[in-house]
Amino acid sequence: MTERYYIGNQGAKVGDKVVLNRGESHHLSCVMRVNEGDVVCLFGAGKEFEGIVRKLRPAVEIEITKERTPIPPPRIALTVAFPWLRGGKSEWVLQKLTELGVERVILFQSNRSVARGDEAKFQRLEKIAIESCKQCERSDVPLICQMASFSNLLSLATELGPTVLLAERSSAPLLSRSLKDIIPVELSRRCPLVIISGPEGGFTPEEIEAAKERVTFASLGPRILRADLAPLVGATVALAMAGDL
Repeated sequence: MTERYYIGNQGAKVGDKVVLNRGESHHLSCVMRVNEGDVVCLFGAGKEFEGIVRKLRPAVEIEITKERTPIPPPRIALTVAFPWLRGGKSEWVLQKLTELGVERVILFQSNRSVARGDEAKFQRLEKIAIESCKQCERSDVPLICQMASFSNLLSLATELGPTVLLAERSSAPLLSRSLKDIIPVELSRRCPLVIISGPEGGFTPEEIEAAKERVTFASLGPRILRADLAPLVGATVALAMAGDL
C-alpha cells in the first residue's frame, strides 16, 4: 500500500503548494525518509492527489501535480451515534466505523454512561480517524462530534435525517426490515440515515420514552450485543441494505 499523507480540508487543486502539519511532516521526513523530489500521495476533503516534495524543512511543502480518482463514498450518508465507552473501546469503534465509510460519528453521554469524554480523548479520536483513512484508502475523514446529553443527541439526529434507535430486548422489528421503509430501492442520490446505539446496560426507560415520538426503533436480533459491537453491526446492515457491502 502506498503511503498517503493528509492535507486537511484546504480546497487544494493541481498546481497548489500545500504544507503538511507537524505530525505529517515528521512522519514523511523522519519516519519514511522521503527526499525532496520524491512523488507522494495526498488526500483530504474527498480528493486524492499526487505531488512532488519541494521542501522538507521547516515543514514539508508539496506541489500538487495530479488529481486522482478517489474511492466513492457509500450510497447513504450514514451517521452513527454511540456513547463514550470504557477501556479505549470508543477509539476501536471509531476506527472500524471509519473503515466502513461512515460519514459522521457522534459520541454522547447517556444516563447509564460510565466513561466520560474530554478534550484530550476527542483530539485522540480525530487522529485515529485520519490514520484509519490512510489504511482503508478513504479520501474523506468522518466528521466527529460529541453531545453532552441524550436529549441533545435526539435533537441533532432528527435534524440530520431519518433516525433509527437500536433497542435491545424489545419487540421492535429487525433493523433490516425497518430500513426497507427508509432506504429507497433505487437510490438516485445519497440519502441520510442516523443510527443510535446504546451504552453498557442499555438505555433507561426515560430515554426510551423521550425517543418514542422522534425515532424508529429497531432490533439487532434476540442476542444482546456488547456496546462496542452493536454500532458496527448497525452500520454494516445499513450499508449492506444500500448496496455498499
